[in-house]
Amino acid sequence: MLRSLIQPLFQGALLQATADLDNAKANLVAAKANLEKAKAMAEQTKADYERTAQLSTDKIMSQQQLDLAKANYDSANAESGGSGRERYASRGAGQPEAAAWQCADNLQLHSDSISD
Repeated sequence: MLRSLIQPLFQGALLQATADLDNAKANLVAAKANLEKAKAMAEQTKADYERTAQLSTDKIMSQQQLDLAKANYDSANAESGGSGRERYASRGAGQPEAAAWQCADNLQLHSDSISD
């Protein structure tokens, strides 16, 4: 009797955990893609800054253009560099996937023991 009452609860929890895990995996893929995009932007703005610095030295570009190139580079570097990764790590980024796996494993264990 108790088994028949509890089993649907665990099945529902297992389905929810599976959906949460799929969502966490999709979020992880999106986050990795965004990081790669930010890295590419940082590389591009670094090249722009270095070119602008040389052209500024040669008096072909203005100080204002150099300042803008430097600001763009600093901004892109902050988004893709260690400071960004450390900020996300300190918030526990990457942990939802591990937590979802652990939850799914635990629920599967309970579901298996109930159905036996």
